[in-house]
This record gives sequence, structure tokens and C-alpha cells, in this order.
Amino acid sequence: MYLEYKIIKDIIRQPTFSKNKMFTISKKFRHITCYNSQRIEIEWTIKNRDNRGEVWDNEIITSNLKSYNKQGEIVYQHINYLDYHFEFLSRELNLSVWKTINEETETVLYHFFDFDKKEMIYENINLEGIIFSITNCLIITNNSPFVHAYMKSDFIVQWQIDLSEYLTPEEDLQIKQIKAYNDNIIVVSNGGVVSIKADTGEVNWITKTYALTMEIVKNIGYCCSGLALYKINLESGELSGYGWKNHRLPDFTYNNKSYWPIGHEVVFHNGLLWYWVYSSGESFIIAINPHDGHYEWVHHVETNEKINSIQFHEDKMFLHDTGGTLHIYEKENNT
Repeated sequence: MYLEYKIIKDIIRQPTFSKNKMFTISKKFRHITCYNSQRIEIEWTIKNRDNRGEVWDNEIITSNLKSYNKQGEIVYQHINYLDYHFEFLSRELNLSVWKTINEETETVLYHFFDFDKKEMIYENINLEGIIFSITNCLIITNNSPFVHAYMKSDFIVQWQIDLSEYLTPEEDLQIKQIKAYNDNIIVVSNGGVVSIKADTGEVNWITKTYALTMEIVKNIGYCCSGLALYKINLESGELSGYGWKNHRLPDFTYNNKSYWPIGHEVVFHNGLLWYWVYSSGESFIIAINPHDGHYEWVHHVETNEKINSIQFHEDKMFLHDTGGTLHIYEKENNT
């Protein structure tokens, strides 16, 4: 399916993409480097002490309130940019969120910045918990076991829900993800998955299970929990699997050795679920058929590190590992 193409070392986090450009940040010096994403050739590098490189249209946004154009020149720098820390980015809503921290009181305040207009929309907003999602009207925060929904217009609480009233895991309830689905909020936790009406906070359905992550494809949420993979219908909350006992993924074989498929997340791409595994000190990528759970492709990654993330852009696959190496693959012509 994919062939090894190139590796880039000393990368602090997964790259970001904009059309035919790829941007990385070096682990040691925090330099931002722009590559041609087809040939993976360097176009420019700029010195930078930040550890982010989010892309906003024609700008690269750093972890502080500063941005560069694609030629590496500073476009915007807030007068107190070192006080601001990156929190959230929504390209759909044309909004970025930043936080400042009062070290004496440990108070966190949020600030909403419009990068197109280069101005603050709202400043010094106190919200409960960590921002997980922003819709057209609401800001959703996680303060386990609570989920809060604030009106984006005036930051008044629209609703809040205590999930411990519905879910009772063996350990403390931990919210892992909050996702938007149609007009609903899907909360993924170690005690179960809950669907909530975004406008009222009314619970649609509850599925008691153990989940770490969910990948939404149409009306199905594909949930992972270490060794398990199962499906939840996001309209009804009905849970289904692939016929495996306790939804446990089947072991696989590489070089005549059997491995446990230990992972925690899938990414949907080109009709398959891509699952990264770290087992017995080795890393693998497994492409899973979402319809029957069949392993369509098992690939051993040449690294002793764990895979952090998997991304796809144009005809390439990008794997970032915990040692800071970016493994780049090119799609085979016959697949």
C-alpha cells in the first residue's frame, strides 16, 4: 500500500500542511522549516523558539501570539506575545483561542483572537475546564466529570452536565474526547459514551463501555480502548463489533512471531481504519477494513520508538514517533 520514502529526524511534533507545503518544528532548536510536500525538499527555515507551527491560510502560527508568512517573515506579533499560550484553533469559525496564566493565583484566562483582522475579539474570559470544542454558538469545556456549554456571544453558561450521575467506571471518571456530531455533542470517557443535544444539554443516549478514542465516519463512531475496537451508531447509541470476544482485536504475525495489537486510536482514510501499534518493543501500522475488521495491511516500522500519530496528505503517509523522527511513505502506484 505504502512504500518508505524518506525520514526526517529531530521533529518535535507532527507536521502541519497547507496545499503543497509541509511545516515542521525541530526538537532541539525549535526552528520552523517549510518543505515542498510532494518532493519533501526544504524551501526555507526560520529561527524560532516556539513548539507549534499551525497553519492559518497563508500564515504559520506559533505557540505564542506571533505568526509568519510562508516566506518566513513575521506578519504579526502581539506586543505581549510571550504571555499568550496557544489553546485552540478553529478554521471553520475563523477563530483562535489563547490563554494567559496568573502565576500567583494560578488563574487561567482565555482570549479570542481573529487572525484575519489581527485583533482580539474577547479578552480575559474565565471558563471552567479545558476547551474541547467550539460550535457556531457554543464553547464546550471539559472539567471531569463535568461538561460545560457556554454561549459564544456572552460566555454565559447555557447548560452543564455531571457525567458521574450517568456513568460509574471502576476508576475516577475521565473524559477523553468531546466531538461534534450533527447538532449533538459526543462525549467519550472511560465510563462510556454519551450523546448530548448541543442546544439544550439533554441526553440523547448513553452507552456504558470503556473508550479512549473515537473516530467518526458518517453516523458511526469507531472506538478504541487499548486492545479493543468496536462501533457505536451515533443516532441510536447501539454498540456492535466484529465477532471478536470482548471486541479484542486479533493478534497478528510478523517474521513468524505473534504480537498483541496494542494501540489506542484509529484514523479513517481512503476507506480503511489506520491503527498504530506498539507491541514487544516494536511499532506497526495496521490497515483495518471497517466493514468486517479484516487486516488489509500490516507494516513494521523501522524504529524502536512508539508512533505518536499518523497523517495522510496527497499521496503520502506521515508517521511521527516518540523519538522525534518523521517517517514518510509514498503510496504505491497500483493501490
